[in-house]
Amino acid sequence: WILFESFFFMYNLVGCILVFSCLVSAVPNGKLPNILMVLTDDQDIYLGGSEHQPKIAKLLVENGVHLTNMFATTPVCCPSRSSFITGRYLHNIHMTNNSIEGNCSSTAFQNGPEKHNVATYMHKAGYATAYLGKYLNQYGERGAGEGVKHVPPGWTFWNALKGNSRYYNYTLSVNGKAEKHGDDYQRDYLPDLLANRTLGFLREHAHDPFFAIVATPSCHDPTDPAPQYAEAFNLTAPRTPNYGKYNTDKNWFVSHLGGVMPKPKQEASDWQYKRRLETLLSIDDMVERFVNLLEQQGRLEDTYIFYTSDHGYHLGQFGLMKDKRTPYEFDIRIPGYVRGPGVPKGKKVDHVVTMMDFAPTFLDIAGVAKPADMDGQSMMQKLKKDDAEGGHRSFLIEYHGEHTDRPPAICKGIWQPGMACWEVGPSMRRTPPVYPGPNVCSCQDDTKNTYSCVRTINQTDDNIFCEWVGGFHEFYNLKTDKWQKHNHYQQLPDGAKAVHQHQLERLKHCVGKECVE
Repeated sequence: WILFESFFFMYNLVGCILVFSCLVSAVPNGKLPNILMVLTDDQDIYLGGSEHQPKIAKLLVENGVHLTNMFATTPVCCPSRSSFITGRYLHNIHMTNNSIEGNCSSTAFQNGPEKHNVATYMHKAGYATAYLGKYLNQYGERGAGEGVKHVPPGWTFWNALKGNSRYYNYTLSVNGKAEKHGDDYQRDYLPDLLANRTLGFLREHAHDPFFAIVATPSCHDPTDPAPQYAEAFNLTAPRTPNYGKYNTDKNWFVSHLGGVMPKPKQEASDWQYKRRLETLLSIDDMVERFVNLLEQQGRLEDTYIFYTSDHGYHLGQFGLMKDKRTPYEFDIRIPGYVRGPGVPKGKKVDHVVTMMDFAPTFLDIAGVAKPADMDGQSMMQKLKKDDAEGGHRSFLIEYHGEHTDRPPAICKGIWQPGMACWEVGPSMRRTPPVYPGPNVCSCQDDTKNTYSCVRTINQTDDNIFCEWVGGFHEFYNLKTDKWQKHNHYQQLPDGAKAVHQHQLERLKHCVGKECVE
């Protein structure tokens, strides 16, 4: 019995040592690495929206990894951001869209999935945690719990934007207290304010491990660039091979609202394209300032810096004037850059990574086990692998369309019940130089634009299979049809249709490990 006890003691001791050594190996030098996440809004990669940030190209891409297969699992703000902070698919956080009714920052969300957001684990692991900028579209609004008094659990420094993206004339929740801002560039321009406050947080916690998320409004509407960048570009939206055409064989929303765009809509899209790029120059500066301070503090080599957007964007593709919310590549592909301890420099990694993979990645860095109900998976092994060829993954894209009850007068004759339409023009006249063209109607969503898709990338396949409410299907082979010009669902053999449908139904109801394909 004594021998057995001795053996049992030694067995457990060895086990503890092994576990401890694994944790230390995940944490360089036995210290918790720092984590800094920069999250932009609506930044595409398919239309060149990430090609005009030279500082980020040098500091993150050349000194880190470029994730070439980075995807949003839902192409709209609030649901994508909720997946980002929880590591879960949309169907597992019971959110449908950007509205309170769709569970965006509702009391049900606050009392449910938000209680287990990634910061709760990081704070317990020993991190000083900070969230600055846009959170969820309905955060702080009427009907969203206690309004700006609400501070989600886990965050020790909270500077969150009330409502949707703005650059001026906004309200912040500063640790639960409302702070109103005006339209003075030096005092109020939100991208610069977020940069300054993040730098202050880094200085305050110069000797503490930190986990900070900086969520910028750039390059979301109303696309107000900083004055020094207001005329930086003279560019037009890319006339991609699917610009203004190839809409007729697609779902009701695209086939009904797409097609050749009239000249005023083209001009409005072109104006917004340049303005989007100009707002992102401030984020280029922001990243440089972060890197410079971390280098001065001697912490740059112990800090992971991540960069991505909540989803992509379109400007004229299939004749859809502007927005996101569709399952096509321009709306679901997003920039993905990482630098940090052990991350190769100047390397492209083709492994598939999604927005819901960030939460388990952060936990992995902190040495925290992934909860069973997290659907995403850590990207750390993918980042550091020598053999980083080709992603091998199938994942779900899901979205629930929304509508506006009262369309603007300019949309009369276009709007139908179930559609979501807005007037484009006024928001592009808030900061000089102002948009010179006429206002136009832009219908960007419809309740019939509700779908689930399986996106597959492996050694042999690169495709997407989608089903819309009502039973309409689309299928694209991205190897031969990069711009998704032709819906090939009808040409699929019945057996292939059945296989794709079975996979879709399984992913639509998956939880945790079941979601790994």
